[in-house]
Amino acid sequence: MDDAQWFDKVSAQTLGFVARRLLADPVALVLATREPPGQAPLAGLPELVLKGLEDAEAHALLDGALRGELDDRIRDGILDEARGTPCWSCRAA
Repeated sequence: MDDAQWFDKVSAQTLGFVARRLLADPVALVLATREPPGQAPLAGLPELVLKGLEDAEAHALLDGALRGELDDRIRDGILDEARGTPCWSCRAA
């Protein structure tokens, strides 16, 4: 589930409860948040912190996704907006 930082208190408590019970089972619950939760109810769950791509990697990813030529100004604008995040529509504000 994306944008866990915006969950209401009851939803976050429910998902935190469920996630803690799943730790022993072969089931995964993936919650995405822009910042570490830092406080209950999601704090203390296992986490994987993802960082943005380096400039060269971001350029290579964008170039690999294109079928044609892209003006350098447009390419640079896209990469500036993405700030290293491969999912350009989910960048932090």
